[in-house]
Amino acid sequence: MKLVLGSANFGTSYGLLNTKKKVSSFEIKKILKICKKNKIRFIDTAINYKSSETLIGKFSKSKDFRVITKLPKIGKNFNLINNYISQSLKKLKRKKIYGVLVHSLDDLNSLNLEKILFELNKLKKKKLIRKIGVSVYKKKNLEKIIKKYRIDIVQLPLSIFDQRFVKQNFLYKLKKKKIEIFVRSIFLQGVIFQNIDKIKFFFKNYSSKIIKFKKDFGNDKNQMIRYCLSFIKSFKYIDGIVFGVDGSKNLNQILSNNVNIKIKNLNKYSISSEKILIPYNWKKIK
Repeated sequence: MKLVLGSANFGTSYGLLNTKKKVSSFEIKKILKICKKNKIRFIDTAINYKSSETLIGKFSKSKDFRVITKLPKIGKNFNLINNYISQSLKKLKRKKIYGVLVHSLDDLNSLNLEKILFELNKLKKKKLIRKIGVSVYKKKNLEKIIKKYRIDIVQLPLSIFDQRFVKQNFLYKLKKKKIEIFVRSIFLQGVIFQNIDKIKFFFKNYSSKIIKFKKDFGNDKNQMIRYCLSFIKSFKYIDGIVFGVDGSKNLNQILSNNVNIKIKNLNKYSISSEKILIPYNWKKIK
């Protein structure tokens, strides 16, 4: 199972509860050096992450990392796809992108998706893209997509709290279709590392499972990281774990805790409400 460096906060201050600024150029260089040393060969980014692609291109060589990027909203402006990929290749200083994902909610739920994937397939045939796919929030959405379209790669949320995509042996269904599976939000976008009062204030009555998790591990960050990573690694068929860091120190902490521990009760902290599982719903919590 590969570790994949998430680069959202290379170009933006990422995460709704994140009070830290984007990662500095100095720290990005250190992060990429540590990743290379520890054989982390994948970076996840997006066109909407502002300067993220440019910084990846500036501070890394094409042979060092494979890049997965995500499209912004396309709608019916299909001519934008070729322009976006050309710009990404230029910023990343690469001749080929490993994976390009459709990520906009509007595009994923629209008939336009067929045409978007068609245009991406043309770029794939030109060998500018190796794999095409989708980045989703909801299982039902992905179920509809894989019934209708052929994709190579998917990125989906999975954590000790968010177990929607592992029900009904769904990961196996994806793997049967030869789809490469990358999971994200394993730390719930860093929410689990916030202080309890802040979590209670923000998530109201939906915060109980997160607070229980923190208390069970004595709010020890190392133990929480270890548990979250081990939970993901307890599932078959997952190809990569996308994780973000706020600096080189944070990266080293994650790497030092990337060990397997036994998970006795997989469902202990599972949450059913999408109000807390899907970040775009967080602002709606009252």
